[in-house]
Amino acid sequence: MTTSPARHSPSVATQRVRIGELLRDWRERRRLTQEQLGELVSCSQSKIAKIEGGDCGLKYVDLDTIVGALELPAEVAAELREMNGVNSSLRLRDEHRATTSPTWFRDMPAFERDATRIRSWTGERISGLLHAEGYMLAQYTAYGYDNVDEPMQDRWERQKVFDLNPRCRFEFLLSESAIDRLVHSLCPHIAADQLTHMLWLIDNYDTVTIRLVPYLAIVYVDPDYTILEFEPGTRDFVYTENLHNSPRAYAEDLLCYERSWDALAEAAMDPARTREVLADRRSPLTD
Repeated sequence: MTTSPARHSPSVATQRVRIGELLRDWRERRRLTQEQLGELVSCSQSKIAKIEGGDCGLKYVDLDTIVGALELPAEVAAELREMNGVNSSLRLRDEHRATTSPTWFRDMPAFERDATRIRSWTGERISGLLHAEGYMLAQYTAYGYDNVDEPMQDRWERQKVFDLNPRCRFEFLLSESAIDRLVHSLCPHIAADQLTHMLWLIDNYDTVTIRLVPYLAIVYVDPDYTILEFEPGTRDFVYTENLHNSPRAYAEDLLCYERSWDALAEAAMDPARTREVLADRRSPLTD
């Protein structure tokens, strides 16, 4: 499936990151520490760190106070104000998602909509972006959700990213064992449906690549992580998932995950061989 790229409006989450990077850059130009800037604008060093990291939003009055303290040029101040006021409808939607998704995850769908390349290693798990409806429902039921409607809807909204962000390359690596766990631990029809869905994504989106890392690969298997790349102006980062949060890493730490990805990718099956394996695992389930 080939889609013509449309005009792209950055999400609230990405705008927060860009605002933070600009403010950090100008703070450093003014030779101020985070603590010193915090004293100038009457807030804590930790709050300045969160603003610069894109982890919290800014009220208009707070942004103007920081703009004044840093004595920013008029054109820079105007750019910051424009970014801070962008996409009010997206802001409302993301605030709703925050009520139905874990706090650490609420910005990730927005970052996925803005990325130009996403590389996901999920080991023995299947990435949420690849979930079929039946498999999705089985996961939420197993986790004990009393009401699966809202998380299911959130997951479906997230998966629209393949159409909403046609500029992005989506690359998924997972262990061959993830497929065998799927086949042997779920009802045959759910497993078959999940494999069919993955094959459909491969066949219908030329932006999606799925590759399996075989059992025999001699490679150190790192915990799950996802690397997101963006257009110039927003820093690339990697995030790792656990039950309580999703820490991000930049710069030097990101290089470690880049090396891990390269090793896994070198050991992985090529896309054509992966497709054959997925089809072979599905075949006995549909007989």
